[in-house]
Amino acid sequence: MNSQDAFSGAVTAITSRIAGKPVDGDLELFLNENFPPGGEAFDDLAELCRQGIDEGWLCDN
Repeated sequence: MNSQDAFSGAVTAITSRIAGKPVDGDLELFLNENFPPGGEAFDDLAELCRQGIDEGWLCDN
């Protein structure tokens, strides 16, 4: 799996859990409890973001 596919999968894993939820304090709590900074999903997504930037497909450099 390439880094773009891995990024898409990581984002989908998170967004599928929050789809339809209002953007409010409860969502913040949910995200912090389920995808905390320093947690595996958070760190994996952060690394995939860095890879995407380095490879030039995530942010326009």
